[in-house]
Amino acid sequence: MKKKGLKILAMFMAVVFAFGIMAACATPEDVVVDEPAATTTDQQQADDTQQTDPDPDVGVQQQDLFGARLAGAGVVDTAYDPFPVFESFQQSPFLEGMDLPAVEDRLPKYPKVPNTIPANQVDLTVGQYGGELRTATADAIWNPNIWAMCNEPLLNTPGILGEQVTGNVLHYYETNDDYTEFTFYMREGMRWSDGEPVTTEDVRFTVESVYGNTDLTTVYPSWLASSAGTPAVFEVLDEYSFKLTYDEPFGGLLIRLAIRQWTGYADLIRPAHFLKNFHAEYTDEATAVSNAVARGHDVGDWITAYYAVEVGSWGTNDPGAVDYPMLGPWINVGQSSDGQITRFERNPYYWKVDQAGNQLPYIDTLTSRHVQNTDAVTMMMVAGETDFNIFETALNNMPLYMQHAAENDYKVIMSDWHVTPTDIYLNLSYQDEQWLDVVLDVRFRQAVNLAFNNDEVINTIYAGFARPSVIIDPTYDPMRAGELLDEMGMTIGPDGYRTYPNGDPFVIGLDYADRTPDMGMVGEYFVAFMDDIGIRVDMRTKELGLIDELKANNDIQATIIWTEIIWYNVGEWVFLDGMAIGYYQYYQSGGRVGVKPPDDIQQLFDYIDEAFWLPPEEALGVFGAYQDSWRENVWGLQFLQSVQQPIVANNKLMNIDIVQPTWGIGLVFGGEIFYFAD
Repeated sequence: MKKKGLKILAMFMAVVFAFGIMAACATPEDVVVDEPAATTTDQQQADDTQQTDPDPDVGVQQQDLFGARLAGAGVVDTAYDPFPVFESFQQSPFLEGMDLPAVEDRLPKYPKVPNTIPANQVDLTVGQYGGELRTATADAIWNPNIWAMCNEPLLNTPGILGEQVTGNVLHYYETNDDYTEFTFYMREGMRWSDGEPVTTEDVRFTVESVYGNTDLTTVYPSWLASSAGTPAVFEVLDEYSFKLTYDEPFGGLLIRLAIRQWTGYADLIRPAHFLKNFHAEYTDEATAVSNAVARGHDVGDWITAYYAVEVGSWGTNDPGAVDYPMLGPWINVGQSSDGQITRFERNPYYWKVDQAGNQLPYIDTLTSRHVQNTDAVTMMMVAGETDFNIFETALNNMPLYMQHAAENDYKVIMSDWHVTPTDIYLNLSYQDEQWLDVVLDVRFRQAVNLAFNNDEVINTIYAGFARPSVIIDPTYDPMRAGELLDEMGMTIGPDGYRTYPNGDPFVIGLDYADRTPDMGMVGEYFVAFMDDIGIRVDMRTKELGLIDELKANNDIQATIIWTEIIWYNVGEWVFLDGMAIGYYQYYQSGGRVGVKPPDDIQQLFDYIDEAFWLPPEEALGVFGAYQDSWRENVWGLQFLQSVQQPIVANNKLMNIDIVQPTWGIGLVFGGEIFYFAD
């Protein structure tokens, strides 16, 4: 699509979007927010991190964020109490007749009452059991909606804001004043989805037999060592408590266990009783291999067997997750005969309850249907054939969503994207000398940025419901862009396109996976804007698996992807996602693999390392220096931010109705409290 076609699209969208989005963004009634009671137990005090006044320029910050909504019958209070007391517990009728222990015997001594979603962000009520929640995805190997609903980190930060850290899979924690000693307490009586107890043996196995086994782990996890590289001292205190001691302060550990890199409980807790059957320290190699073969894996040694069988936090949709012990609210029970639908059923041993003592989740089953592309997902949504979708929606589809909402009984809710959704990265470590000579010259990156008209894209694709980036300069000046390229010796040839300084044709190979509808549209604009300054872009859509393979091999020139550059606690992912893959591999491996970065990019890694060890309030200061470098050097092309993210959901789906600005992914992390009203 060239510029003329894009201009026509812009005029059409400008008219239609206003009506569609205004209909979805009706202002909710005011919500009364009360402060939580001031009295807490010693354990609760230990379970809270220091609070700082929110900075209105950092993310979506809300005053009184952790207050409880107390008015109204059945309203849920999400202030965290690690020691709730209940008179009785109830279970879903779905579990009747399954020859299970009584519900009170399947729950831990102190089950968790969810506090994933701050109480003033969403209209939360006690729900009811039953129903199947249908989702769809264009990813053959992953459904982000299902993953987010099933993922359980070791600790929790409500609203994923990083302002408070409470217990989650781990019951609660204690730290000393200088953040060198961390004592973690597990939930006594918690069980894996197969009914086996969760104890410190699962932690010991993970730390000593997985991370400590050099056959399985070639690079020891950085967060289990101090900034000097000294491994933390791990101590099992008893069946339900353990301790980590560092030789230097590690103020960032709690955030690391709560949200950094979208962590999950498998970072420290893996089902030892199951995985020992595939581990040479606990069984002979022949048995480990045969056990894996019995689960359908073609393996020849115990190491391959172990990793073929183990399911990590990202493996929710993996066929290998069937009959694998889990801790999430739903468990994978297999695929349909055609492989297109993956089904999940409630975990009978799930360890959370609502305030009335109802074992969660409310919804009994989930289904994930794989379809050809995001357009097919959109068609299912507007036909009312899905009950919830957030990650494959897009603002450019708002008119379509609103057109069919009433007739197909669904609602459209607006949330905030937690990412910059359509970043374009030039791989600054791609192993081609001519390419590196160009892209490592800051003038080239400045030129590409100056040629991109942020306002046009925001007003067209996002109907004004986004802002120009504050991470890089949003100035639009294609004339200056051309001057910079001329200075570099990238002259325009007879075909109208620029060349390398030596006269060879210059082309940006832009490869991406069709993850959201707006990625392709932003890509088309990028192609057109680059065409305006004489840069040829060859844009290609590829399967996600192939994109991941290209990235793993540092064999991709440029890509489109969402990233969390706006977050201090997950910012390093931009390197792996496309900006400097080879340099990131070098950084992560301590120089064993990858490409050694130049000094200015190494400085970015130094900022990341420094922030990693600091408590949140100090880490934010370092992150400011990181962003300053990003802005000065245009390391990546984050053209826009603060994008509204539509949620398309069944009209009867409850506990999802947003009443305050909320990051959508934070809402989905609380999927266990979703329910269908009558």
